[in-house]
Amino acid sequence: VFTRNLRSLTNHIHVAELVKSAAEANSFRQRWQTERAMLESEPCYEALEDLIAGGYEPPYRWLRLFCLQSLTSNGIKAARYDALRREVIQTYGYEYLMVLRSLEKCGLLRRRETFFMDSMQTPFTTLRKALNLIHADVDPSDPDDVSYVSSGYAPMTVRW
Repeated sequence: VFTRNLRSLTNHIHVAELVKSAAEANSFRQRWQTERAMLESEPCYEALEDLIAGGYEPPYRWLRLFCLQSLTSNGIKAARYDALRREVIQTYGYEYLMVLRSLEKCGLLRRRETFFMDSMQTPFTTLRKALNLIHADVDPSDPDDVSYVSSGYAPMTVRW
């Protein structure tokens, strides 16, 4: 029993060290800050352009951020969307045109044609406020909210 518990403890410590090193990596911090900004309805087109143009990130990383930007801002402005699409095709090849089209069909990517929507609240903004998804005033010495775990953000599944 003692040997099994010691082995389990060693495994847990090893996993904790791996998680810690991944969470402290610069790329993780930058991605986390970009995701957080998108959740707060800030446009992060430059970060998307940098990820796509770099060509060194796995495609699922920028695809996820591309979809997140679209969903949280009620679509991506037409000119910006076309520029991002063109960048994807030039960097990764025309095969990704079908991937983007499939994401459009699923409703995960949307091109925003109208200009008057820029000043209006998006459905995600309304939902974010109604469910209190971002709670920046969590006291670290006495956390009373689940958002403390992720520096002020609580997923919808927790708040629902």
